[in-house]
Amino acid sequence: MKRRVLLLCAVALAVLGAAALTLGQLDGDTAHQLRKLAATLLTPIVLIWALLAALAVLLWQRHLRGLAALAGVGWLLLGLAGNPHLAAWQLALVEGPVEPGDGHQVADIDALLVLGGGVGISSRGRVTVGAAAERVLRPVELHRRRVAPLLATSGPLLQPLPAGSVPPLPPPPSSYPQVVAGLWASLGVPREQIVLVEGPRNTREEVEAYRRLIEEQGWRRVGLLTSAWHMRRALRHCRDLGVEAVAIPCDVRGETPRWRWRHLFPSAGALENTTIAWQEGLALLVGR
Repeated sequence: MKRRVLLLCAVALAVLGAAALTLGQLDGDTAHQLRKLAATLLTPIVLIWALLAALAVLLWQRHLRGLAALAGVGWLLLGLAGNPHLAAWQLALVEGPVEPGDGHQVADIDALLVLGGGVGISSRGRVTVGAAAERVLRPVELHRRRVAPLLATSGPLLQPLPAGSVPPLPPPPSSYPQVVAGLWASLGVPREQIVLVEGPRNTREEVEAYRRLIEEQGWRRVGLLTSAWHMRRALRHCRDLGVEAVAIPCDVRGETPRWRWRHLFPSAGALENTTIAWQEGLALLVGR
């Protein structure tokens, strides 16, 4: 029985692979959609999902009902967690009814406070851009529109290079804010209009550091920019620490996507969004 199942899986993979190679030679919209279908079916998450279904059926046929039910539950949970529509719905619950501040609503702010996230730095000292890159790109847009005269960036210090290693030239940044400031400067923001807040390791520490900066600079009105799914938690820390800020959310992910046939299968992107929704929901629940 095991050999039969393995043989069937191997044949199925071979057929899908051959179909993908064949479709790669076709033209037209239909061929384009079929290529997308083949690419979707060959992703690791869909293959694991299908193998869980096959395992559940196999165990059920061998009268191992408990194990079959366990495999079936795994198949169901993976399908639900990886569904783009359910992921967007969960993120919408976390993002909440936060109204985006823009235009005249934030035209008279003294500075824009940007929470960390969206970019990083590789082991070779190169800037890397993540899914939340809008956190660092949107401030540049607001600065160009003269909505935000000053941009403030916060975040942790970076790990130093291992002892004995040869540092690259130029030397890599020593903190996350330096990474962001370098990116902003390359996009045309003058260095003197960038404020670095180095050291905070989490959202609460960032808000605390910004509160001290607001008091030192005498700023009367500030904007707070972060991902929409992170904004509710950030604003709660602002309320707890006595920081008044105009919410400027970005990186909105809770919008329901247009239905596509590939949404019948789980995707890695939807699974990531579900993970974010659960992490943020848990942080809100426990007061982090």
